[in-house]
Amino acid sequence: MIDNPSISYPISDNPEQSRLYQSVGMALSGWENIEEALSAIFTVLSGDAGGLEIYTKYGREGRTFASRMHLINNAAEKFFVTCPSQDIEGRLKTLTTEAVNLSKRRHQIAHGKVEEVRHVGPDEMGHWQTPQIRWHLNAPWFSQSTLMTPWPGFTADQLMETIARFSDLERQLDEFLTHIHRA
Repeated sequence: MIDNPSISYPISDNPEQSRLYQSVGMALSGWENIEEALSAIFTVLSGDAGGLEIYTKYGREGRTFASRMHLINNAAEKFFVTCPSQDIEGRLKTLTTEAVNLSKRRHQIAHGKVEEVRHVGPDEMGHWQTPQIRWHLNAPWFSQSTLMTPWPGFTADQLMETIARFSDLERQLDEFLTHIHRA
């Protein structure tokens, strides 16, 4: 029997740092809700709404977000040949385009790191201010060019805006799923 040691994570006394860590977790969980909604849409488009085998296929063949989008697009092409609806097809295209756009932010969040950033610069009056330490989610230096995270990274407030966008897309995907079930 393997004895699992308890893992203790330090609790920060810095509320800004704690809020940033919480925002990262909320964002990643929110993204997974989008992924789950997309998988449910795939099952409907594939003709087996909620079917375990089709979910398994989606997970097995869709190892990356790009490959899952490819699966959805292929299923949509076949679906709309047999059940044509330009309105529904256009809506799906809008939603999947937004998912692709937001996936870039998810990638930045998932591969970012929480760190202190010293802000030094002039205030509104042009006077140099005392350096401030702020907490940001930023890309590690070795992946700055691939992640393209804007400097100095994201604050907790900026991540909360992203979380709201994730939540809105999830709601729209759920509404689409309800609508396509009726169609």
